[in-house]
Amino acid sequence: MLKLYTKSTFMTPEMVQDAATYWNKLAGKRIVVVVNQQYQSDEVIHDGQHDRHVLGGQTYNGQGIKFYPDNWQISALSAKNQKNWKEAALIHEIGHALGIPHLGGGLLGSNAANAGVSITDFMGPWAVGGTHTPIQNEYGVRSTAVDAAALALAGASWQKPQRLASWVLTSPTRGVTYNNGRITSTIP
Repeated sequence: MLKLYTKSTFMTPEMVQDAATYWNKLAGKRIVVVVNQQYQSDEVIHDGQHDRHVLGGQTYNGQGIKFYPDNWQISALSAKNQKNWKEAALIHEIGHALGIPHLGGGLLGSNAANAGVSITDFMGPWAVGGTHTPIQNEYGVRSTAVDAAALALAGASWQKPQRLASWVLTSPTRGVTYNNGRITSTIP
């Protein structure tokens, strides 16, 4: 179970709880929890500064999950799309903490992003509100069969392997959606 603690003011406690709920629904079991004390956590979510246009990141060097509020240029988006993009980034970074790599092709999963292509898989270069972003992203952060399969593979590789998201093999069109603070699921 991944235990998260947030010190971030950019990603609100409600958003962190929603991201945990999202992953738990996608997995079909409780794999992410939000804890009340930093010493109880596996990952700390906090804000930082970065001189490149990086929005956020999950590190394996003990620095946890970081977001860079000054790098977000989303003020032209609707309030709903701003919230959805931030939540997509949070869900994405938690996915890395769960062991899922970038989904976007190439060695580091950056082919799609380097080509200026956004996709619907939130573990890839997900975006909303742009001229080249998928229209589906306007309706929230919806899991795809690729995201679920990546979680299933990650769970199988954990030190204590777990069967996760096994529903994707029989019902690949089902999923979880986060839209403006509301989570819905069609997963049995």
